[in-house]
Amino acid sequence: AANIGYDITANTQLRFTIRNADSATGVPGAHDFYGISAAAKESDQDIYSGATLENRLEDGWHNLVRYGIARKREQGATFYPAGTFLNDAYGGDYYGNLVTIRGANGYTATGRAILSYAGSYPQKDLLDSNRDELYYQSDYVFPKHIAALFGFRYENERGSFVYPIYGENEPIQRTNFEYTLQFSGDIRSRVFYSVGGALEKNHLYGVAGTPRLGIAYAPVYSSSKWMHGTRIRLNVATGVQEPSLAVDYTSLFTELEQSGNTAAIQAYGITPIRELRSRTYDVGVDQNIRGEKLVFKAGYFHNQFSHQIEYVDSGTLKQYFGITGYIPNFYGADLNSLAFRAQGIETELEWRPTAHFFIRGGYTYLDAIVEQSFSSDAVAARNGYASENPNIPGIAIGESPFVGARPFRRPPHTGFFAAQYTGGKLSAAFKGALASRSDDSTFLDYSDLAGTDSMILPNRDLDFGYAKLDANLTYAVKPRVTVFTQLSNLLGQQHIGPIGYPALPFTVRAGLKIRIGGE
Repeated sequence: AANIGYDITANTQLRFTIRNADSATGVPGAHDFYGISAAAKESDQDIYSGATLENRLEDGWHNLVRYGIARKREQGATFYPAGTFLNDAYGGDYYGNLVTIRGANGYTATGRAILSYAGSYPQKDLLDSNRDELYYQSDYVFPKHIAALFGFRYENERGSFVYPIYGENEPIQRTNFEYTLQFSGDIRSRVFYSVGGALEKNHLYGVAGTPRLGIAYAPVYSSSKWMHGTRIRLNVATGVQEPSLAVDYTSLFTELEQSGNTAAIQAYGITPIRELRSRTYDVGVDQNIRGEKLVFKAGYFHNQFSHQIEYVDSGTLKQYFGITGYIPNFYGADLNSLAFRAQGIETELEWRPTAHFFIRGGYTYLDAIVEQSFSSDAVAARNGYASENPNIPGIAIGESPFVGARPFRRPPHTGFFAAQYTGGKLSAAFKGALASRSDDSTFLDYSDLAGTDSMILPNRDLDFGYAKLDANLTYAVKPRVTVFTQLSNLLGQQHIGPIGYPALPFTVRAGLKIRIGGE
């Protein structure tokens, strides 16, 4: 990594940054579902770099232009089929050990699941993703507490996905433009506002706008007195997110285009994969209880996510959209057919009893629900023939959340706390992240020896709740030498992530930080 800056003049700076990272990491997979690890690895070679020219004038005019690049290379490899080869309903595959999977909801499943499918090995996939970006920003502060900002962004994305075992090599390229305009300011230091938005011309989905508005009102100014300092805030915004290059490759439009079936694209009016959309608003209050030493914050948020991406199988495409029979061995594709809502409350308390101590904590309640889905599991449940674990009859199961259920891995209750001491030489902190149980799936459909769903557990509250506690300590032995220690997962909890993936146990990291040169 390098970060080099040069002052061309007193108000003009030039800066160059570059960061290169190479890594090779084992990919053991969901170890708890198999009792053994997959024989796989992922290698990455990433470069991020940029040059920025920035100018500030005394009258409040600021200009910035930046050119940046990103170069990402990924190589995935499965060297051999780990596990034991067993004859099964499919003729034979490689299975893990006999295990018992236990969910936080109390349900269990015992058996052996497919770890590796029969076929030729090693299996590799190669992904390249390149991005060039040109960004210009000009902002000006007017004398009457008003600031205006204009921005322009140009992006050129290129990528390829190579799967040698299937003889596939798919290049993708996009060119995008974005214009941003924003005004912000205050009225008599009571009302603070920010209004603006962006207009995007995207290679995939054309023109999209994202307006946003933020307002804050301070009816009571802050002071050292009790309950002096109140701020009421409101934010409303819309957003779009560009689909990844990988999703573009697996979309229905690309599947048809790559197979040469342009007639199907025209017959059904199929467009390229579109933007993921969001509409959000939140309202809240920040209240000083004892000056700025004790502050309480609370708010309500409501987020609507539409045009989200999900995999839709060929049967559902035929049943609901009338699309059929245009691709040999066509199983399904990605569509913008998923929608869900997320609303809830957030609270936070900050306390600074002395200049050296700072304590904060918070709690969030999330009420999230899937409103629309055309995944095979959601469609089956809607039509009354949802899959069931043969050992747990009467309870619908699936690899996707059902309409009316919670999205996977979104715990309804989460919280955090942190206590920090900062002294002249000694600094210490104790932190915690807490979460309740959440919905999920084992994603082991038709994976047992009989080809049934006996290794899938009910989705509701499948993931365990947890309390992840961490601590750190630093001590300045000398002005340029600091000893540090990081203690992670003090309770050694295994179920910090999704079910099937064991967490790192109690871990200690320690060392020295030595500074050479500088002030």
